[in-house]
Amino acid sequence: MTEVRGAPAPTEEQIDQMLQRLADAFSRQRRSPILHSPSEQGLDYEDVTFPSGDGVPLEGWFIPAAGSNKLIIANHPLGFNRSGMPTHLEPWRSEWAPSGNGFEVDFVPDYKILHDAGYNVLAYDLRNHGHSGDANGGITSSGIFEARDVAGSLSHARGRQNVHVPTFLYQVRDDVLTHPSDVQTMFGNIPVAEKKLQWIEGTTARWNGYLEFQRRPEPMLEWFAKYMS
Repeated sequence: MTEVRGAPAPTEEQIDQMLQRLADAFSRQRRSPILHSPSEQGLDYEDVTFPSGDGVPLEGWFIPAAGSNKLIIANHPLGFNRSGMPTHLEPWRSEWAPSGNGFEVDFVPDYKILHDAGYNVLAYDLRNHGHSGDANGGITSSGIFEARDVAGSLSHARGRQNVHVPTFLYQVRDDVLTHPSDVQTMFGNIPVAEKKLQWIEGTTARWNGYLEFQRRPEPMLEWFAKYMS
């Protein structure tokens, strides 16, 4: 009989090094290239630049829907940019494949779905991402600094039309990088009455959450139609 041995348990030093790499990865995100364009989906668009709430220059796309006064602002996850994330390519694949996320996310099909449903779209890069400006020493903050970019996008949007902000949150329930109770607490703390949380089942890959809209757009389109009719 052949004895099968598992991998040796990591040492405390190796665990400390792994945790440090993880912390560094979240605090200093590697800029990912913008590999896609709205033109790939046959969409007209305008390159736009506007300041964040604290003056950081942000770059993005405005994708018009003819005759519409409805606007969707598309914010991307940390480490991504307005076009998505090239996790099918190195070095991003090696960084994310161990968590089950070694495949590309392309957001441009999302914008096509929204456009065809009658929505203008503003998609932009957060600070320290994509083509937007450097800020805060290159450190990302999981929302503390980036909230100023969201405020800047709202100010820019209000220059085009009135803005209303209901909140639809969807999340991979078994995401290996989060815990459902944390997500539920975050959702409960969103200070608006018009909000909804939808769980994505049957996967542990966070990236599947980012692709959920283009795979099953109906729930979110119904949500938008409810508040933007």
